[in-house]
Amino acid sequence: MDRNLSYFVYQPPKSNSHGHGVRDKNILRGLKKVIDVFTENFGEMQSDKLELDLYYDKANEEEFILAKNTISKLEEFLGLSIRQWENTGYEHLKDSMSWENDKKNIFDLLTYLNTYEDEALLPLNQFSISQFYNYGDNKTANGYIMCSIESGKLFIRLHLILPYPIEDERAYELIGKLNKELPFKLSNKNFKRLGPNKNRYGQWKLDDEIQKRLDSYLK
Repeated sequence: MDRNLSYFVYQPPKSNSHGHGVRDKNILRGLKKVIDVFTENFGEMQSDKLELDLYYDKANEEEFILAKNTISKLEEFLGLSIRQWENTGYEHLKDSMSWENDKKNIFDLLTYLNTYEDEALLPLNQFSISQFYNYGDNKTANGYIMCSIESGKLFIRLHLILPYPIEDERAYELIGKLNKELPFKLSNKNFKRLGPNKNRYGQWKLDDEIQKRLDSYLK
């Protein structure tokens, strides 16, 4: 990246948990759409380790039976858990087990669980699953997305630096393309300018002209 030029940065605020919910009830399909769009437009996506937490109520006999079945399947697929926590009387907390794996990814896990959807396992809303994907490096336009499944829904946290200078028409065309192809809508409020300003380099609010031009590609 040329530090004499400016680039678009996209990051939702903390009030939106830095991301967007995916508008597809089929989580595997929605996830594939997200990764395919980013791979096509930003190049190869490098994945970090898969992280999974499973929550259950050991005091609930019926749920604990489902939990034991689920744990058995997860250990077959991911190996032994790295952490187990037993609730010792906290009213609003559940027992939990945690896994990490750098050989399997979130697609592998969801596909595996789908093969057992008719068996007596805990529902997906008792899983917390996450995996980071990133592109680029410190010398090029770069960014990350975090795919997480919470309460049975897919959520995407993201921080993106677009690969074209802010004056380049290709930057606006890419924004319009992403907005149409992703299974969630980009917000014009989440864009900033990354570049120089009065001998400083950082992120800045868009000026009115750039904001209007950007808005025309988000319709």
